[in-house]
Amino acid sequence: REDQNPLQVLPLTTDKALLHAAVESIWDDYVMWFPAASRCWDALTNAITNLGASNRDEQHYVVFISDGRDESSFATVDNVIRAATNNGVKIYCIGFGAELDLTTLTNITTQTSGRYYSATNAIDLAAQFAQVSKDLNGQYVLRWATLKRTSKQFLPKFYITYDQFTAEATNYTYYMDTNNSIINTNN
Repeated sequence: REDQNPLQVLPLTTDKALLHAAVESIWDDYVMWFPAASRCWDALTNAITNLGASNRDEQHYVVFISDGRDESSFATVDNVIRAATNNGVKIYCIGFGAELDLTTLTNITTQTSGRYYSATNAIDLAAQFAQVSKDLNGQYVLRWATLKRTSKQFLPKFYITYDQFTAEATNYTYYMDTNNSIINTNN
């Protein structure tokens, strides 16, 4: 609602029944008869802030369903992107609605290293949620320790093969340590 600050309906939980009940009650308990506008940039910024910063042992994601239109928030799209990038939060957007602002939603996902999905109806929306879940559950963080002792930069290479498909890591960083005998590449 545009007349209220964004509210957290339910804290993070693994209780699917509780989550389902909370989502089912959003219209009656929160939206009521104010379906015309939302403060989605404010809500998204709050969600990112409440998650806190990612660290090397975890990655934070926000799944955001919207048409990409917001005329009521105090926060801007730039505030959302800044909050997400500062906290290492990736935003996955599902574009849904009659007046879809594709440019805004894809800008958010591109700038935060997230992903954009499109849904045209309720059945498609459920399918896109399933795809988001599949994509997030299929991600892995690869870290390694090396005993290589050198003052020269080196470029590690990684290949991962699964079910006859091979992928090469493409986000390379050069590593060099001139102060320590063992190079810590996990930072």
